[in-house]
Amino acid sequence: MAGCRGSPLSFVYYIGKGGREIRDEDIVQKVLSGEKEWFRVLVERHRQSMYAAAYAVLRDAQQAEDVMQEALLRIYLSLPTCRLDGLKTWMTRIVVNAAIDAQRRERRRLEVTEQAAKDEQLHNAGSIGISPEETWLRKESKSQLNGLLEAMPAGQMRVVKAYYMDECSQREIAVQEKVELKSIESRLYRARQWLRSQWEKGDGT
Repeated sequence: MAGCRGSPLSFVYYIGKGGREIRDEDIVQKVLSGEKEWFRVLVERHRQSMYAAAYAVLRDAQQAEDVMQEALLRIYLSLPTCRLDGLKTWMTRIVVNAAIDAQRRERRRLEVTEQAAKDEQLHNAGSIGISPEETWLRKESKSQLNGLLEAMPAGQMRVVKAYYMDECSQREIAVQEKVELKSIESRLYRARQWLRSQWEKGDGT
């Protein structure tokens, strides 16, 4: 057989009328001579062991089935260069390699997905301007917040309550306070600086 090397396989099967003997090497010969339907016979003969090899790598039934389809295509296209003295081993190795490739692709996909999620999280955090002191403020209990706010200058206290607790926009607060938007920004900045000092003290305790 062109492209194949090795001695006849030791195992014999009976297929067709009259119990005609046919071995794996004979099936490969038939496939390469144009009788492609015989490839299905070869596949069914070794499907269980090939599936077991794929599952051993992936530990997932559906992924193992998907890999089987990819591996069978590789096997079919590579039949002209197969080794008949180790056909089953050769087929199994192709399945295992396909499973490893699939595992690597899935790992890369997860890494890309996780990185994209992290990038999105960082982007969102940057967009809404969440600072460490703001994060700390949001974690504090209501009673603790009330105690902190009472220690603030009145103008800053009202702005902080409106912005962080009532979730008003800076523009809405400016209208309520009847001041320019820049004044609200300045008050929030000073309040954040004060909160930062409290946050740092809290971390040190």
